[in-house]
Amino acid sequence: MATSRNRGGGRSVAARAAGYLESARNLTGSAAALGGLALTFAGFAGAVRPGGGGGG
Repeated sequence: MATSRNRGGGRSVAARAAGYLESARNLTGSAAALGGLALTFAGFAGAVRPGGGGGG
């Protein structure tokens, strides 16, 4: 028999979304992504491309 569980603990969708956006896991991932973009645009990761597009 299938049952539904209340995973949000009675919180609204907006409250759950805000909790996720403020979580350490999300903030760490976002900081790492921004750091990677900064390194790429600064030229430190220019030769590293998916598929080995180094050229020749």
